[in-house]
Amino acid sequence: MIVGRRYLPKRDTPEWTELLSAYQQPAADINRLAHQFGFASASSLGTSMLNHGYRRQVLRSPKPRYDAPPAIVGDAVIVCDLQIPFHDAEFIDHILGLAHAWGIKQGVVAGDMLNETAFSFFGHRPEDTWDEERTIARSLMASMVEAVPDWLMLAGNHDMHLIKLMAEQGHMEDLLLLLSQPKGFRTTEYYTCIINGNWRISHPRNCSVIHGRVPGFLARKFQCNIAAGHGHLVGLNMDDSGQWVTVDIGICADPSRLDYANLRDNTRPAMNQGALILKMGVGGQCHPYLLSPKWTDWDAMKRLYGRRER
Repeated sequence: MIVGRRYLPKRDTPEWTELLSAYQQPAADINRLAHQFGFASASSLGTSMLNHGYRRQVLRSPKPRYDAPPAIVGDAVIVCDLQIPFHDAEFIDHILGLAHAWGIKQGVVAGDMLNETAFSFFGHRPEDTWDEERTIARSLMASMVEAVPDWLMLAGNHDMHLIKLMAEQGHMEDLLLLLSQPKGFRTTEYYTCIINGNWRISHPRNCSVIHGRVPGFLARKFQCNIAAGHGHLVGLNMDDSGQWVTVDIGICADPSRLDYANLRDNTRPAMNQGALILKMGVGGQCHPYLLSPKWTDWDAMKRLYGRRER
């Protein structure tokens, strides 16, 4: 080895191959390489490599990409904003009964399965305990699985109360552990999932006082059909292009049980209950059925696909 050399090893030699391979690694120790191959300094090695047309690669980010939300295919029932223990049991029973009658095997909870009142930054009443919420959630989730065996639980802002209280050192999976890991449920860190390739189910950050406004904006952005929770409104429409279906799903909580919406007047629209079923039809067409306790004829809907719940 010649200390202070100016020239690189000859090309296509083992020494050259070793140097080039090591040098182009983003995390390479250039000082060590310079010493190993006889250069006076890392700077002189770098200058020689640049003069010959070689440079080090930019260090790759070690952080994950968030570009692959979970995806499911086939018929699905979508519920959101149950906010247990403030849920509407009768409405949820109707939804589950219809899903079972149609033979639907998978469902999505599009955020806010739990209210997590005890962990809310907005404070809570002493009687609203985590023990009560957890006990009711376990029972309700068992009923959901009895009717529809597989559920995907998306993240929602209420679901995140405990995780944020833990300085985000926990995950959505930890919530399932706290609920005794109920059979038939899986979860994700995403607030979004994709159904049948062109339906984006979302618990978005934004909300609006205008029915369908947020799903419409999301359809424009993502160029697909959108069904969104979080806004506590109901509506089914087309986006501005007339190409995509946009749905404000509505809530499965009982609005009259939410103290913050009833004890003090506010100018927001009244909360609306709703749920959504996506049913595959002939030719792979995915048909949306928006459900509501105000207009859905449950018995007639059960007959629509030729199977009646017993």
